[in-house]
Amino acid sequence: QLHEIYEELYIPIFERTSTYVLLGAVIVGLIMLYFLIKKLRGTPPTSWELAERRLKALEQRKLIAREQYKQWYSELCLLMRDYFCGQYGWLIQDKTDQELLAFLEHEGFNSILLTELREIFEGANLVKFANQSALATQVVIDARKARQILVATQPQIDAKKKV
Repeated sequence: QLHEIYEELYIPIFERTSTYVLLGAVIVGLIMLYFLIKKLRGTPPTSWELAERRLKALEQRKLIAREQYKQWYSELCLLMRDYFCGQYGWLIQDKTDQELLAFLEHEGFNSILLTELREIFEGANLVKFANQSALATQVVIDARKARQILVATQPQIDAKKKV
């Protein structure tokens, strides 16, 4: 009888070395793709960084008419509310100015910063409700106060995270 020297032997797909090599290459490729996408997206900006950008944009505006001052103060007040909400997780968007100040006082917010915030809200009320035109100097002063509040409440970065 004649026998074949080489037997044709079927090896199931999951018993082949090439299958595992290919599977490993796909997994490594997916992991690399994940980290590449993560790196390209970067980390989202913090609430402090967002507030800083918005305040810079407000400071650069040229204001002429009373309506522009109203809009400017509305955006400044909204900026401060959004910042406190994002930074501290306080749900305060629906609070009036007085309710917000009372809430911050109850939370033990810095009294000096609270006074500055109160002055910003008073300037906003003068422009929005009393129809008095805000002086350009008052806008600059209130922008400085808002910046002082942001700087004073800026989160501290760990030395480990910086590296």
